[in-house]
Amino acid sequence: MISKLRFIALVIILAVIIIMLVFLLKISITPPATHSLNQSEISIIYENCTACSNKIPASFSYILSEFGYSPHVYNESFGNAQGDSVISSDLVTTLPSIVVPPSVFSSSNSLLSLISSLIYSNILTFNQNSNRLVLNTPFAAGLFGPLNFYSILQNSTQTSVPINITKVYNIQNQSSFKSELINPVDPIIIQNQSSMNYSKIFYVYGSSPFSSLESVIFRDALENFGNFSNNVTAYSGEVSVTSNESLGPQIGYLLPQNGYKSGYFSIYFYNISSISDPYVRDLILEFDQNAVSSGSPYGNFVPFIDIGGKYVMVSSQLKPTIFNGMDLQQIEDKIASNQTIGSAFNDSIYLLDSMLCSVSKNSASVCSNPVVIRYESKVLS
Repeated sequence: MISKLRFIALVIILAVIIIMLVFLLKISITPPATHSLNQSEISIIYENCTACSNKIPASFSYILSEFGYSPHVYNESFGNAQGDSVISSDLVTTLPSIVVPPSVFSSSNSLLSLISSLIYSNILTFNQNSNRLVLNTPFAAGLFGPLNFYSILQNSTQTSVPINITKVYNIQNQSSFKSELINPVDPIIIQNQSSMNYSKIFYVYGSSPFSSLESVIFRDALENFGNFSNNVTAYSGEVSVTSNESLGPQIGYLLPQNGYKSGYFSIYFYNISSISDPYVRDLILEFDQNAVSSGSPYGNFVPFIDIGGKYVMVSSQLKPTIFNGMDLQQIEDKIASNQTIGSAFNDSIYLLDSMLCSVSKNSASVCSNPVVIRYESKVLS
């Protein structure tokens, strides 16, 4: 009897072991779950700063839920295979980002109205891929941002409003021009800035293609208010965004080494790589986690430009793909020979000059330029 019981117990134990082995084997060979962009809202997070990454998606999802939309939200991590696949497939070059599925478009009319208004007022800050929308950092920073970098530099928290850049660039009825040339950028106006010193400009730069290209544009704008004594340049690195698109190498000016003197402004330069305090770094880069990932020259957060405590602009105004690999002479030739690119480049300068004129009380000669006057009225509206 005892032997029979032992035999039964042995059979049970072996059965349990076999079941466990089959279960473990099934887990090991089951492919990781895939998440359909047709059903899920995908949030891209940076795991080293999840609080930073989750803030924008949570705020945006809350707004959508207020309008009756209940998405299935799935977080993808920047740095793993599936997360990087989403980033590449949907041209996400800044984090945190959100890929909004087509189910949004079949929701209530009030939600559609909300999405339409967001797209209309920030048309250049959305990347549209197929029938999905990719909401990325510059737009999100303008919509939700408590301008932490600005607060650190000026030691003051201010409210802000985004500048409707569609009213600034002369790009009506040229949708392809918008998506191919204009980089998602959200210039903003700082309100309640009466105590600020308008003569100070803060310029935070890095080694990314975005920062390099904007240095070329910003230098041309600054030359209308002063002079550079040197022409020190350097190329950014090259980064593959998709299998068919790369950013850089992009030539740019090392502005701190170029000896700028102006009777209107004092410029303070900061290299973002010199920030060593991890708390301050995470606070500053809250809206672009790519910039702090190891070895990544994306950095679409920089340059960060604070013009007189009245205007703030993040990232480059044009996409770095326009001038990939070109030297300065080739860039000048491209601007001169391609009317569309030339117009976009000049519009970028006019936008910056209109801000500089606004804070310098229109005292420089460029401020009498009819185009700058027209742009300044749009910036201030």
